[in-house]
Amino acid sequence: MLKQHVNHFYIQSKAFKTAKETSLTNSGCATVQIDWSENYSIKQAGEEKSPYYFERHISIHSGYVWTKQKQFGFAALSDATNHMGEACWASIQTLLKDLEKLEIKHMTFVTDSPTSQYRNKTILYLIKSLATTKKIKITWLYLEAGHGKGVADAIGATIKRQIDDLIAYHPNDSYLTAKEIYNDLQSKTNLKLYYYDSNDTEKIKNLLPKLQPVPGTAKIHEVEVEVESNGDLYGKDWSNEPLKLLKIRF
Repeated sequence: MLKQHVNHFYIQSKAFKTAKETSLTNSGCATVQIDWSENYSIKQAGEEKSPYYFERHISIHSGYVWTKQKQFGFAALSDATNHMGEACWASIQTLLKDLEKLEIKHMTFVTDSPTSQYRNKTILYLIKSLATTKKIKITWLYLEAGHGKGVADAIGATIKRQIDDLIAYHPNDSYLTAKEIYNDLQSKTNLKLYYYDSNDTEKIKNLLPKLQPVPGTAKIHEVEVEVESNGDLYGKDWSNEPLKLLKIRF
C-alpha cells in the first residue's frame, strides 16, 4: 500500500513539475496551484475581555501562478466560509480575468483531492464552461492525497501572519470583515489580493444547471477539456495514463 502511494505521489508530482516548466517557457500557458487555508479567526487586541466578544471567521483561498511573463502568489479573502466548488470558482474570477489579459491559451489548475472542494461535478461543469466560452484548453491536476499543499499552503500561512501583524499594529481599530482587512492589507503585502463575497458565490451557484453525478470522479487525478472537442471532458485515473472520454451529461 505504501509503495503504491509513493508511486502515485511521484506520478502526480512529475505531471505538476512538467506543467510548471511548460508554463515558464511558453507564453500561452499558465499553471495555477490553489488551496483552501483553515478559516482565519479575527481576534482584535484585548477584545477577548469584552462581554461582546465573539470570533469572526474569514476564508482564505491562496495560491501561486506560473507563467512565462510573470509569477506571483495570491490570496482571495471572504466572509463567506463555504469552500464548495462554487465558492472556489467565485474566489478566482478576478484572477481568471488577469490571466486572460496575458492571452493564456492553456490553463492548468493544481489542487489536492477533496471531493467537496475541487474534485466534483460542479468544478467539472465550470471548467468545461470556461474552456468553451473562452476557447482555451483547461487541465486540472489532482495531487495524491496528503501532498497537495506546497507553495499554496505556504502563501496561506503568510497571509495569516500578515493579518496578525495588521491587527497587532492597529490595536484600537476593530476589523470586523474580510473587506476591511482586504482594503488595509493591499498596500502592505507583495502578494496579489482578491476579495469576493457570498453574493459572488450565489451568482455562480445560480448559473449551475441540475448536475448529475459523474461516475468515477473519486478515482480521477487529471481532467482535460479540449477546445477542438466541443467541450468534451477527458480524464485519467493517473497522469501517466491515456486520456479517456468521460461520460458526462452537461
